[in-house]
Amino acid sequence: WTTGEAYIQDLRKQYENAQSGSSGDKSTDYSVSSKSNAGGIRSSLSNLFSFGNPLKGTWRSAEQNTGFGKIPAGAGPNLTFTTDAMESAGQSTAVDFSVEGKRVKVTPRGQSQSLIFEMEGPDIMLAHALSMRYERVK
Repeated sequence: WTTGEAYIQDLRKQYENAQSGSSGDKSTDYSVSSKSNAGGIRSSLSNLFSFGNPLKGTWRSAEQNTGFGKIPAGAGPNLTFTTDAMESAGQSTAVDFSVEGKRVKVTPRGQSQSLIFEMEGPDIMLAHALSMRYERVK
């Protein structure tokens, strides 16, 4: 993981590459811009996430098959994401979001460690740290 000033410079480079349509360094070309005109997967993801933070809204745990049985949907705490906060179990934490392809990094302000959520569609995500799937509450 890259943090601090190096991380910020890397994000700027990715953003500039996405805006110009150039591929840049293939190993780090995974940024998504809502204004991107590039084709392929980046364009599809851009359309999917065109309204900013794809996590915004309320999520509940989806049904989980553990191999030992099923855990019903909604068994865990709901997660609610706003423009600048994450709420869970009555606790609200100010956070920053960054979208990197289909991954959304949620970093509590003043912290260096992040939670990674991977979008599997507009209404399904995987929380890596918890190894749990969540579905959007409608």
